[in-house]
Amino acid sequence: MRLMPAKKQRGFAIFAAVFFLVVVGAMGGYMLQFSSAQQINGAQDLQGTRGEWAAQGAMDWAIASVFKTGACASPPTTLESFSIAIACVPQAYDEAGVTTRIFHIDVTAQNQLAPSTLGFIERSLTATVEK
Repeated sequence: MRLMPAKKQRGFAIFAAVFFLVVVGAMGGYMLQFSSAQQINGAQDLQGTRGEWAAQGAMDWAIASVFKTGACASPPTTLESFSIAIACVPQAYDEAGVTTRIFHIDVTAQNQLAPSTLGFIERSLTATVEK
């Protein structure tokens, strides 16, 4: 029996190596993009919570000023780097000779970024108070 010399295979390993590098590179790029998106979402979630607490603090201030003075007072303009806007509308009602005043309070807190930019946060609250 005569043994035949084995043919040498050439070039097959390069295709496997290129395929492996492309797949690993694509997975790495996807993981980097996913990690970046997670960090941005976490930062925006934190800013959203800060905006909500700024709006709640301004609402508490507005309600306290209504109870203290019996009228709408001028609001603070900023609170923890959030711009605060308070709209307070008083209305008087007469029921059987007793005047009741109802205040409709709208509070908006937004950060200093433009509305079309990434990271823009705005939170609004509404309350009705009787005095």
